[in-house]
Amino acid sequence: MFFCCFDSFYQYNTNAKPSNSSIKILSFNTYQFKTSARGVDNGERKIVDFVKKQNADIVCFQEFSATKYKLFVDDYPYWVKTNIMMPYKSVLSVFSKYPIIDTGYVEFFDTKNNTMYVDISINGEILRFYNVHLESYKTSTIYQLNNPNSYKPLIERVFEADKIRQNKRNWLKII
Repeated sequence: MFFCCFDSFYQYNTNAKPSNSSIKILSFNTYQFKTSARGVDNGERKIVDFVKKQNADIVCFQEFSATKYKLFVDDYPYWVKTNIMMPYKSVLSVFSKYPIIDTGYVEFFDTKNNTMYVDISINGEILRFYNVHLESYKTSTIYQLNNPNSYKPLIERVFEADKIRQNKRNWLKII
């Protein structure tokens, strides 16, 4: 299992063996394929190589660049994205090796983040997957390790973002 947090990759492994009927899902924030505020190169080639190496059945992207879909269509014949014409909303996309039957959109009105869902036909069953883009913790600013006062803005931003995320999590539980 991989998590992408604070401009870094974190991998968590378990001893569980996937069954023959399991599917692999990858969720990835591309930062629009740009270099992050901390200078971490999230460039196109690195992202494509990482995604291909994972060989997931379904890939959910947040902050996707609508012009980059061609990088993935050879491996994922089914794909959808949110409408880029929506002002101030980040683009979400889902790429799948299985047919996408239906899609939907959940708008968060007080933020540029949003959620989309896809219904995918897998071995005769239709399963719904949510691609959720929650509020950023905005931790990309570098803080002085020897100055404890510099952490106060970071802590405030994390708490504020967590309050917003909690509201979205509660709302998503209703769906």
